[in-house]
Parts: sequence; C-alpha cells; structure tokens
Amino acid sequence: VEAKNPSEEKKASAAGNEANQRPKFHVVKVGDNLSKISRRYYGTDKMVPAIVKYNKLKDANNVHLGMNLKLP
Repeated sequence: VEAKNPSEEKKASAAGNEANQRPKFHVVKVGDNLSKISRRYYGTDKMVPAIVKYNKLKDANNVHLGMNLKLP
C-alpha cells in the first residue's frame, strides 16, 4: 500500500469541502449571467444547461437582477 502525501490529502479534502460548502442559491447581481455564475461556483460554464433546467428557465439569457437561482 502506497502512503499518501499529507499535503495531497489536504488538497483533496479541501476540494471536497468546497463542494459541500457551495451555496444552494445565488441572487443575480448587476453584470451576472449564467456563464459567469456557472464559472464562479463550478469552475466551468458547462453547468449552464443544468442551472437552466434546475430553475425551469425557458431562456438562459433571461435572468434578471434580484432573481434567486437554485444551484444544482
């Protein structure tokens, strides 16, 4: 059995904790769009379709100031 590097274990644990600490909602602010929101919470804009579906949005471009988006 190979011993793991303690610093690698901390990094893996921190990454897991970040996912657990991700907010469940995002309130849309000035300048926000779904791509920016996706990159902020997931590090990629590939989650845009999931955010659209999760919030039952008809159009990914139809987010407005103060909208409370649920995060998948």
